[in-house]
Amino acid sequence: MGLFKWGKERPISNTALSQTQDTAYRESYRRLCYNILALPLAEAKRPKVLLLNGPKDGQGTTTAALNVAEALSAVHQQVLLIEADCRKPQMEKRLHCSSEKSFNAFFDCQANVAQCIERRASQPFDFILSKPSDALIFPADALVRLKGELADLPYDWILIDTPPADQSADALALSQIANGVLLVVRKLDATRQATRSLLANYQQNHVQVVGSVLTFDNPY
Repeated sequence: MGLFKWGKERPISNTALSQTQDTAYRESYRRLCYNILALPLAEAKRPKVLLLNGPKDGQGTTTAALNVAEALSAVHQQVLLIEADCRKPQMEKRLHCSSEKSFNAFFDCQANVAQCIERRASQPFDFILSKPSDALIFPADALVRLKGELADLPYDWILIDTPPADQSADALALSQIANGVLLVVRKLDATRQATRSLLANYQQNHVQVVGSVLTFDNPY
């Protein structure tokens, strides 16, 4: 996919595609969307699972995940967005909604994935929220179960928003069930060494890194 640049630091209220009036900002996500649709993923079965991850906190991963979900939905793709960050969940606030359902319930064996999904008329994509927790364990058997259940869902794309790599191993664990990983890196924030280390970690674990998003590059 190459390098995608998302420029201009902006208030959080103006980062959603549905809210911003910045044409260049919206078009940048449309370009990213079409690049994603053209990905030569190793497993081209429906649905395709794409994980978004950054080397540290504050890279814009959640914003990128929300906007990619919206951009793909705008071109008639069926999208499910999963918030897999239980340490600092943000999507209830960002989507202006609350729910008793959560991704935590799946790993606590209290629900299957389909029972965790939220559908709202105000959102063009479906989503699964996370609840705050000190640790959400991803045992191997649960990941196998998760991969099987995701494969049966009626979506074109499943996007997984994950916590930063320097704070937990959650993203690396979840990457084993994904078709590819999209790295989200904030310019002049994450070090080159940290980004290279994260890339090498995925490559060592035979995970396909399909591209990167360079945030706050301020090109326009």
